[in-house]
Amino acid sequence: MQRAEGILPISYGIAAKEMRETSGWPRFLIKVRLVPTTQVDPLLEESIELRKMLGRSLKTLATRADLAAATNPNTSQRPMSNEQ
Repeated sequence: MQRAEGILPISYGIAAKEMRETSGWPRFLIKVRLVPTTQVDPLLEESIELRKMLGRSLKTLATRADLAAATNPNTSQRPMSNEQ
């Protein structure tokens, strides 16, 4: 089970990186005026909300890892950082 617990934080980290990149594209479209802002704004807002949700999940995951490490000192879990 420890292997699966180690993979989950990595997966969340990769997902967070992809969401940051995904949020950049609507901003780019607005900046270079390829698409009207009114068309892109809903997509940008959605991507920001998804990033926030993912960030909260990462914080929860880190908190649970900290609790698991505190209750079982034999585990070598490292908390995830939440970079946004």
